[in-house]
Amino acid sequence: MIGREASAAVAAYLDGDPLPLRRLVRVIDGAPNQPLRAAELAGLLTYVCADTTFPFERTAPADERRRQMDRYYDRERPFRPFAVTDLTGPPPQRSILGMQDVCADWPAPRVSPPVPPGAEHPRVPVLALGGDFDSTTPAEAAAVTRRFPDSTFSRVRFAGHNLTTGAQVNECVRRAMRAFLSDPDAFGGRPRCDDANYRALGSFPETVARVPAARGTGLAASERRILAAAFATVADATARRNPLGSPPWLPATQAGLRGGLLTYDDKAATIRLRDVRFVGDLTVSGEVHLGGEATARLTVAGGDGGPRALELAWKPFLAEDDTAVSGTFAGSGFTATVPSH
Repeated sequence: MIGREASAAVAAYLDGDPLPLRRLVRVIDGAPNQPLRAAELAGLLTYVCADTTFPFERTAPADERRRQMDRYYDRERPFRPFAVTDLTGPPPQRSILGMQDVCADWPAPRVSPPVPPGAEHPRVPVLALGGDFDSTTPAEAAAVTRRFPDSTFSRVRFAGHNLTTGAQVNECVRRAMRAFLSDPDAFGGRPRCDDANYRALGSFPETVARVPAARGTGLAASERRILAAAFATVADATARRNPLGSPPWLPATQAGLRGGLLTYDDKAATIRLRDVRFVGDLTVSGEVHLGGEATARLTVAGGDGGPRALELAWKPFLAEDDTAVSGTFAGSGFTATVPSH
């Protein structure tokens, strides 16, 4: 959800519409944090500071490490246009994710590499998989895998950290690992695991007129634009329950972007909308049912028209530029494609 909306929310903010970005900030601020104290914090720092590559020499004194790190970030600017402190926050509120500063002061470990430099690695079958959105391990996993002559590394699009036992288990990865362990010689090729499940938004339109019209048959041009705005409202609501990537701490009741109320019944895989406004001049009310195919029974009002019934059916959570939608609008059947906006 955050990846889907972040760029468009920043663009809207810079264009004078702060609501999308403020909504994302509330989501991120609402994330539960596990307190790290004493032994737990020391254990985390020992692992991270000894196992991660930083832009300073491990054997240098702390003051020299900090100078090396500052020179690197002044020269390379890897987070351009942001500075590191923009992302991690100032001390003492700095996030634990700002490990560059924390590890610059952490005691250097003694030099004892687990594998001597230049060692030859055996020709044994090796399979490694990393999530495309994992900020911790993919680069290191790929580098380690390349040391083995008979190895395969596969990066899973849109996947995160801990693909086999984490909060969002990737069954495709599990099947690939079982097949590899059962018969490495017959495994062959890369596993085709792909968790891509959205297209990033390009904008947050404020009115129906700013929404690109749907393309299709059975509806007039003005109706196809209202259809697209209503579907954008529904897609915005369902994005908050994406099974492949929604923050698990989102509440069951949420405000619509520009008004109205969303209620989520996760056991029934149902979303109820009451006068929800994704764009300012259109309200959407009704129910959405999620599954392999999503369906919705809605009432839309606004967009230069009175209340009209809208029924929708589509396949949700696909990484496609256009979404195929069918249903009825004010009693007229239609088939259409709704472009991403």
